[in-house]
Amino acid sequence: MAHFGSYKDTERRIELALGAVASGECRNLNEARIKYHVPKNRLYARAQGTLSKLDRPGTNKRLDEIQESALINYIKRCDELGFSVMPHMIHDAIEVILNAGSHPPFLPQYLGRDWVTRFLAAHPELIKKKQKPKDKDRIDAQRYEEIREFYEKLDVATETNRDYLTLIEGINAAGEVIPPLLILKAKVHLAQWYNHTELPDDYLLGVLESGYSNDWLSLKWIEYFNKFSKPYQRGAWRLLIFDGFGGHTTKQF
Repeated sequence: MAHFGSYKDTERRIELALGAVASGECRNLNEARIKYHVPKNRLYARAQGTLSKLDRPGTNKRLDEIQESALINYIKRCDELGFSVMPHMIHDAIEVILNAGSHPPFLPQYLGRDWVTRFLAAHPELIKKKQKPKDKDRIDAQRYEEIREFYEKLDVATETNRDYLTLIEGINAAGEVIPPLLILKAKVHLAQWYNHTELPDDYLLGVLESGYSNDWLSLKWIEYFNKFSKPYQRGAWRLLIFDGFGGHTTKQF
């Protein structure tokens, strides 16, 4: 039995053999086979267009080419917007893509624990970068002594007990504003909260146990922003500047 060396080295010689036939260096495949010492069946298979194991797509890949392209575009888009794309964000994004294309649609699709690590290893163009360290002034401002001094100088404006709420506002460079989103710390809305208030009818109100925003409220706010910012639009585009909150990086947003 003939020995042709390693699989990778043999494939390299097969490429040379096919090139020799194409350039006229060898009169036919059989002559090229003898000159470059490659197996006949594999040489003829490559000549007919059969891919080698090195060039074939993985048989156990969770994504097709379109889904993989969508994920890469999502990662690059976040990078262009200045977001730091964390592994859990990639994991969540691809589960959304998988579930959107699952058959039947109600059958959930899950990824393995190391899937993101393997995906990044297979795409060296997606380079990991360390975040820049905090400025010294920001670090100093977080020291215990600085924080204690701040609160020692802080005056209590009122002694009554009050709950905090989250307020999300939108304002453009011309000073034009849209009605805000108010998020109250609760499970449900209560009518008595609003019976004796003078809140405008176009304010958007939300409730969450945490008192902060989440993915769903972020999505509702961007729909709200789209509606109320249209009257101020000049030209074909509207530019929305926001921070790196996780709710801003979902597929739906």
